[in-house]
Amino acid sequence: MNRRTPLYRQGFSLIELMVVITIIGVLGTIVTVNVIDYLNEADVTTTKAQVGELVKVLNKYYMDNGRKFPKNLKSLEEKSKKTGEPYMKTLPSDAWGADFLYKRLKNGRDFELTSYGSDGRDGGEGFDADIKASKTGIEQEK
Repeated sequence: MNRRTPLYRQGFSLIELMVVITIIGVLGTIVTVNVIDYLNEADVTTTKAQVGELVKVLNKYYMDNGRKFPKNLKSLEEKSKKTGEPYMKTLPSDAWGADFLYKRLKNGRDFELTSYGSDGRDGGEGFDADIKASKTGIEQEK
């Protein structure tokens, strides 16, 4: 005898396909949201590391130049009086591609270094929070 599979059992039904596609879509959304959070966290960590390096270089400049911080960050690309080498070959930008904001305070005795975070604007929360540094250290506004 020659038995044949009925036509209605040869493939997946439309409902089965829709359920599978919906599940894949939900899983894809969950994965994407988590990956974006990790990328944002990595940008904040990178920017804090860059700020930390700039603070070290600024403190070296301070010690080499009569206990005064530079008037602007471009001064770090100029040759050091002690070594004849620049403090930095190129100035870094933050992880979002923006330049750091620098203000010399207290007649050259302190400074404020700022990255406006992922939104590029003053203030913000979470990944948009500003990252600031002074001679005493780095802080991230909440």
